[in-house]
Amino acid sequence: MPNRKELIVPRRGNEKLQGIFSLSSSHRPNPILISYCEILEINKNILVVNRLEALDDSILLDIKISRD
Repeated sequence: MPNRKELIVPRRGNEKLQGIFSLSSSHRPNPILISYCEILEINKNILVVNRLEALDDSILLDIKISRD
């Protein structure tokens, strides 16, 4: 399990330390998930959804309409 509290890490292949956000590492402090779901209900700032791949009380950053 990666340590997600480390913000300065050695770059792969050498020992030079670098900020985690400047690397293409998947072990970031707050991983962001992209997930498709069906919105069933909107009530003020509460969304009721179906088939969302996230943990309860996850923060929602953005919503996009699917054009499929």
